[in-house]
Amino acid sequence: MDLKINSLNNYPQPAFTAQLKGTAIRAALKNAKDCFELGEVSEIVSNISQKGDTATVINCCADGSVTVSNDKFGIISHKYNLKKFDQSENSGLDLLRHFNSDNGILKVEFNLIDYIFAHSKNAAAKKRKYDLYSSLPLSFSTRVALDSAAKKHEIIPGFSLNGFNAKTSENELDNLKSLLLKNFQKYI
Repeated sequence: MDLKINSLNNYPQPAFTAQLKGTAIRAALKNAKDCFELGEVSEIVSNISQKGDTATVINCCADGSVTVSNDKFGIISHKYNLKKFDQSENSGLDLLRHFNSDNGILKVEFNLIDYIFAHSKNAAAKKRKYDLYSSLPLSFSTRVALDSAAKKHEIIPGFSLNGFNAKTSENELDNLKSLLLKNFQKYI
C-alpha cells in the first residue's frame, strides 16, 4: 500500500488507486446528454480511485461484461456480466454507477477472492492462498473482503452460528428492512 504524508497533520494516509477502465467509460462519455452526466462520469472514476486496493483493476465494457483482477492475487481474473439497460439513454453511465460506492468496490473484490478460493483444488490450497494473501500489504477494505471470503469457505473460523439458520437470517433481514424504512420514513 502506498502511503502519502498529509501535509496538514503529518499522519500517513493510504493512497488507494483502484482502477476503473473499459469501454463503458467511453460509451458513458459519448452518450452524455448534458454536462451533469459528464461530471458524474468523472466523479465515479475519481471515487473509484480512492477505494479498494492499489492493484485492483476493474474493466467494465459497454456490453456489461466486467473483468476484475488484482496482481497481488496472481494472474487470475474474475469475469461476470452486469445487466445492461438498453432502454436507458446512457447505459454506459448506468453500468459505471454499480461501482460508485465503498460497498460496490468491496463486493467486486470479495467476488474476485471468492472466485479464487472456489477454484482452489482443496482446503490445504485454500489455506496456503489465504496465508499468502493475508501477509500482503492490502487496503483495509480488501482485507475485509479476504477475511469474509475465507470465512465463507471455512478457511478461518467465522462467527458462531448457534441457533442461526436460514429462517432466522430472513427474520433478521426483515427486521433490518423495517428499521431502515422507519428511519427513512421522514425522507420518503
